[in-house]
Amino acid sequence: MNRMVRHIMPLRPRVLVKVLAARAEPTDPKDGFGVNVAGVPHGAKVIFGKTAGVKVPWDDELRLLETNEVLATVDEIREDEMS
Repeated sequence: MNRMVRHIMPLRPRVLVKVLAARAEPTDPKDGFGVNVAGVPHGAKVIFGKTAGVKVPWDDELRLLETNEVLATVDEIREDEMS
């Protein structure tokens, strides 16, 4: 039996994020699917409100957010790299 694979392309200024424990980051769509028009860099780690966005019905880890619901992007830098 073939497994169904779904691809989500957020419309308007929205982003798709994957919720991980106490943080969230966008999922990694395959190359060639659409253009980033939301202004949130692909692969960025983001912070958003606990109740923000819409949960994806078939995957509890995915959430669609309006870009104005993204409060910040997070850069992780190792302490020894800071100058």
